[in-house]
Amino acid sequence: NNFEIAFDAEFMKISERNAGLKFYSYFSDKDGRISANFIFNNSKNITNAEIFLCGPSEFMKNLREQFRELDFNNNKIHSEEFCL
Repeated sequence: NNFEIAFDAEFMKISERNAGLKFYSYFSDKDGRISANFIFNNSKNITNAEIFLCGPSEFMKNLREQFRELDFNNNKIHSEEFCL
């Protein structure tokens, strides 16, 4: 639910002021794991964009593979790992 989103209101305000930024609330327990297809289909013109991933290593590995399958350049996919 919305009470679980860190900085939800702040991200919404920032995205409202910046046309190039889109903010989505996504709940994996309700919608399953987020996918590169979801990101691609809900974004404009990101084929040549820099992709930044942050999360547990398996999550980032899976998303990176999905972006690669969509023909994203691996050099434009960046990641930062953390452990829970």
